[in-house]
Amino acid sequence: MVRPNCRPYTGAGAAIARRARPTTQQTRALHQAVWAQKESLNQQNQAQSTQTRPLRTPRPKTARDFSTTPTNASIAGRLGEMARSAMSRTVEPYGAFGVTRSIYQKCTKPAAYEISEETRRQDQVPTTEDGEELGVGGGIWHDEFNLLPSFSTWSQVTMLHMYLVITRLRCFDKEAYQLWQSMLSDHFFQEAEDKMDRLHHITSRGLRQRHLQDLFMAWRGVIVAYDEGLVRGDAVLAAAVWRNLFKASPDVDLRHLAAVVAWMRRSMAQLDRMPDESLILHAGAGIFSWAPPTADVPIVDEPATKELGLLMQQASSKECSSTEAADSKKVASA
Repeated sequence: MVRPNCRPYTGAGAAIARRARPTTQQTRALHQAVWAQKESLNQQNQAQSTQTRPLRTPRPKTARDFSTTPTNASIAGRLGEMARSAMSRTVEPYGAFGVTRSIYQKCTKPAAYEISEETRRQDQVPTTEDGEELGVGGGIWHDEFNLLPSFSTWSQVTMLHMYLVITRLRCFDKEAYQLWQSMLSDHFFQEAEDKMDRLHHITSRGLRQRHLQDLFMAWRGVIVAYDEGLVRGDAVLAAAVWRNLFKASPDVDLRHLAAVVAWMRRSMAQLDRMPDESLILHAGAGIFSWAPPTADVPIVDEPATKELGLLMQQASSKECSSTEAADSKKVASA
């Protein structure tokens, strides 16, 4: 059928077009040749791949043991254990925060001090020769052991109590011990920064951070020094207490130093007898409820009293022997 407005090829042009158009048989032969060439190429590729690729060994077929397939109950139990473990990891930090806060309050209370705003406004805050500000304190550490009511005294006494608590926390699991020690230290450094700002009016945050870094290094040194003293004996422990708590003062009363060492040993023995439930569930209700360090002063004085009595007896016996010898010489001369 010829479309309108289009004229078919006529004359020489039509003959050229008919001679250029391939016949049906030629088209089929061309397709077959192309197909045969593709097939030969595919066969060559397959042969090469089989030669280079190692043969895959078939996987042995084993019968499945359906007796080991977990039931719905076991799946529910495993999900419950997973939920409980996840809940414990989430809830434990919150519980430890409150417990360590209560324990820390008992560590920071013995050497607490205050500087009134009225004294600050009147610029009458006393200072030491080193320029450290002094406040108003009380208790055995200030009154009996003659420690100044200052920031350094508060920090050293608090770190001493914290160290004793940490020796008991080391009996916990590793993760629990690290969590509780970290939170206990966080409470200490938070209050230290608060005292710098509120009592000593150190308003520069950068300056407070530098002081906190120095305090952190002191805290690490206290742990190492007291650990060495516990291992090597009371003499090394007394030297550590003298350097840190009494600032290596040459005028320290050795009776007080010995009493503090004896109190540390007695406190660790009391903490060792305390069960874990008292620390975890009751927030350490019985911590530091035993006798203070001043109770050990008479115990320290007792050996000295006996030694003094022996020395006096020896002196009196020597004096008597000398008088008897003098009398005997007088009688012999007469």
